[in-house]
Amino acid sequence: MSTKQSNATAIEKRIAGIGSYANLTVGITQDWTRRKDEHSNDGKGVACWTCWEADSLSDAREVESCFLDKGMKGGGGGNMANNKTTYVYIF
Repeated sequence: MSTKQSNATAIEKRIAGIGSYANLTVGITQDWTRRKDEHSNDGKGVACWTCWEADSLSDAREVESCFLDKGMKGGGGGNMANNKTTYVYIF
């Protein structure tokens, strides 16, 4: 199973334990600790923050897009480098 598939499966399992798509945010980042802190500093509850490493930026974008299409909060985009480790996160 590819990391893209395993990340999507892991996210589905995590969602089942914490809420519905509409109540959660999905995103991608190349510095997850900074991004988590940014969301927290914006007053968002990140207690259920979970992230997964993606094989590539394009895989991470595909997983993010899939969950945005399912109704999760967030927005695609962001200027990221193809050669850096990318993470998909939810909270």
